[in-house]
Parts: sequence; structure tokens; C-alpha cells
Amino acid sequence: MNNNDLNNFNQTPNPQQPINNIPPVSNIEPPKPKRNKPNIIIIGIIAVVFVAGLIFVANYLLGNKNNTNENNSNINNNKNSKNSIKNKKAKCTAVDCIKLIDFDSTIDEINTIIGFEGELIDNSEYFTQYYWAISNNSGIRYSYNMDFTRGTVELDVKHDNLKNSKVDLSESRFQTIKSKVLDEYYKYDQVKSYLAGVDGTITMKTSEITEYTWVSNSGGYLTVRYDNRSSSPRYATGEGK
Repeated sequence: MNNNDLNNFNQTPNPQQPINNIPPVSNIEPPKPKRNKPNIIIIGIIAVVFVAGLIFVANYLLGNKNNTNENNSNINNNKNSKNSIKNKKAKCTAVDCIKLIDFDSTIDEINTIIGFEGELIDNSEYFTQYYWAISNNSGIRYSYNMDFTRGTVELDVKHDNLKNSKVDLSESRFQTIKSKVLDEYYKYDQVKSYLAGVDGTITMKTSEITEYTWVSNSGGYLTVRYDNRSSSPRYATGEGK
């Protein structure tokens, strides 16, 4: 091996050429920033709340309008009711009228007894009901089923209008007389005698029973239902005061 060959052997090889498929750094575009998309769920919630608010306001305004109309209607009905009572003259008080009416009385018969025509207040498939407003705080209610086999006459009056100063229904006396009615089967005359000879007010009549009520000045009351056939008590309730 000569000197030229030795120099060629020791000569450093040329570096390789750069890879052509890698673009220059200056040609690489930077990534674009991501845009925040609108949150559809939040927008939907806001829309629902807004619509619900509109519905609430509309219902509130409509409800106030309906209540106003209803109140005005009730006021007019009350005025008409009072005017109708003034224009109707009963032949008897409600307490006295019920004594003259039987459970099987016809509507025409009751109209004649009271002195004016009753108002039909219910006419369902099962029963019919009439009402006679005898005063502002008392009246007669009459109900019967469609085959006229079960009629009920009721006195519509508050206990305050039945108070009697002779009747003593304090707690102890009430418990005593109630026990005598239920346990000893006190009949009407016996109860009347125990309560200072005061007659009970008839508050209901049916084909089977007659109901009487006694009321004291202090607000105590006793209600007893007697069997029309045996005159025995079927039921007793009330309150001692």
C-alpha cells in the first residue's frame, strides 16, 4: 500500500445529505387556538326558566282575575238570596214548620205548609233535594230518593238559635243524661223531665227516626234520635258545657 492509498483510507467520509421529506422548521404552521363553543345545556336551562316564569306570571294574573269574578259572583248571589228571602213570607218559623212536615210529604204539600216554593238545590241520579230559606239564619231541607221510599226532613239552624236558659247541660249533667239515654234507654218524656220539662227541638225526621236537640245557654247540647215505632233511643251525642 502506497502513501496515496493510505491517505485515501484515512480520509473522513462526507456527511450524509439531509432528508428531503422533513420540511424546514420555518414552514410548520403553529396550532390554531380552540374556540370555546357555546354551552348548549346552560342556554337550554335559561330558556326553560324564562318560559316557566312567563307561565307563572300569566297564571297569577289570570287567577286573580278569576278570583275577582268569583267573589263578585258570590256577592251578587248573596244579595239575590237576601232579596229573595225578603220577598218570601213564611207561614211559620223553621222550628215550627218542621213539626208540620212528614218524611213522606210531597213538595207541593211542603210549599203549602211553608208558604212559598222551595228551591231545587240538587237533582242527581240517586236523590233530589229542596231547600226553603225561611230566614237569613234558618231553613228547611227536604231530600228523597228517586222512588220516594226514603225521605228526610232536616232543620237548618245554628245551635245559638236553640238555646234555652232552663236547660242545664253542664259537663256532669250531660254525662249523666247521656248515660241514662244509652244505658237505661230513657225515652223522650224522661229526657224532657230531666231537662226541666223543656221540649227538644225536632231537627230531623225520616221514616225510621225522629231527632231532638236540647241546647243550654252556655252552649252545651244533647241530640237524641228515637225510633218511630218503639220510641226507644237509637243514638245520642252532644257536648257538656
